[in-house]
Amino acid sequence: MGTISESIGWLQSNPILIVLFLVVGIFSGLGEVVALFSIVGFLIQLYVSGIAHLVARDELAGKTTDIGAASSVVLGRMFSLIGIALITVILGGIGFLLFIIPGIYITLRLSLAPAACVIDGKDAFDSLGKSWDVAQGNLLKLLGITILFLVVMFAAIIGLVPLAVFVDSSGTLSMVLLVGLVTAMTAFVAPVIQLAYARIYLENRGAGADDVREDGIDRNADWAGA
Repeated sequence: MGTISESIGWLQSNPILIVLFLVVGIFSGLGEVVALFSIVGFLIQLYVSGIAHLVARDELAGKTTDIGAASSVVLGRMFSLIGIALITVILGGIGFLLFIIPGIYITLRLSLAPAACVIDGKDAFDSLGKSWDVAQGNLLKLLGITILFLVVMFAAIIGLVPLAVFVDSSGTLSMVLLVGLVTAMTAFVAPVIQLAYARIYLENRGAGADDVREDGIDRNADWAGA
């Protein structure tokens, strides 16, 4: 829970992430109507998640993130991020076709690749390889974070359905309201998950320049007790 609680604190210090993930949710919602918006939403999600990973890096280093600079870094890694996403979907999909457990295992082992890409500037294949190595020994933590996200979102949907129906029992408006509320909820939960993924990557990738804070304290000493 230390990873999640710290990620929540980072989100409170960087509320711009809520706005960015809200945009992701809006485009994803529109994608249910127009397929083009789904593609745009997918690209924006990669971009915004990359910014969240850089925010986590800076928070661990005791620095304030320059969103403009972070944006430029992520944009420069977009082709690699797209490649990572596609390869993960393909390999994870094959795993799910064979059996559910292999699909989950492969997806978790590759889940830190986007963080490796934007934080350490690795290409798609190197990022996937790094994620495979770093995720080893952290699968339960990654699985726990993923399950927590799914449980929170499922509980939110279950809780919001009666409210949406109460507002409009005809169905159309209630569905729009439900999608809007879930989108808003996702804007708060999704960045926490991405920040947590980045933290796990940073604390297990090995020592680097980003591990030293501006005050000279080695963050690895903090991670050891987290």
